[in-house]
Amino acid sequence: MLLKSVKYFVSINGRVEKVFRAFHHSLPLHIKLKLSRRFQSAYTSLEDENKIIFIHIPKAAGNGITQSLFGKPSSGHYFLQKYHDDDELKFKSYKKFTVVRNPWDRFVSAFHYLHSEKGGIGVWDNEFKKLYLKDIKTFKEFIDKMIADQAYRKKVMNWTHFIPQTEFFILNGNADLSLLDCVCRFEYIESDFESLKSALGKDASELKKVNKSQHNHFKDYYNEGYMVDFVGELYAEDIQLLNYEY
Repeated sequence: MLLKSVKYFVSINGRVEKVFRAFHHSLPLHIKLKLSRRFQSAYTSLEDENKIIFIHIPKAAGNGITQSLFGKPSSGHYFLQKYHDDDELKFKSYKKFTVVRNPWDRFVSAFHYLHSEKGGIGVWDNEFKKLYLKDIKTFKEFIDKMIADQAYRKKVMNWTHFIPQTEFFILNGNADLSLLDCVCRFEYIESDFESLKSALGKDASELKKVNKSQHNHFKDYYNEGYMVDFVGELYAEDIQLLNYEY
């Protein structure tokens, strides 16, 4: 009887696992990524050993900052809200900082990073490239496809590297930079890095450059006015909150 029960249990669980795998496989890529992160704490040894929270905006010198200051890669691209929800006591006591970047520039950098031969870093980035960039040859083609295909545009904008920066700073429905102790700008990263070291009481000889995308100045890629306008519309909230202009 016991052996039959065990066999039945294994059989049922095997079928459940198959159903779950089929369901998981059918989910959009960005949902899979969100699910994988939902059950992970935003707090790692990086945060707890240094009593810091780094809101790591993709393509804004994040890994260079953490490698230079703490000798470790960033723990991930988590929103301010997740740090708050995972541990409110730590959230209130840890120093919080970020690096922001001109939205038009960041958009170019994200595209080239994911469109490169390597397709970013890791399985998630590679999967994104295969699904959404394999037939794209140029930056202009990328924008034109986003303009023409609303479903495609939505999928791209849900991906980590293209999510508006404003979303990283939302806490209980409102984006609030005043919650951060230090907001550095990518455009002034060398001087801001010095201020950041002072604010955190850290010593680092130089800022390392990690995962840098290979491309020209971002304005070289916006060959038509409509391209500037389109990206400006995508990131209108970023432009207002972070006070950027083309």
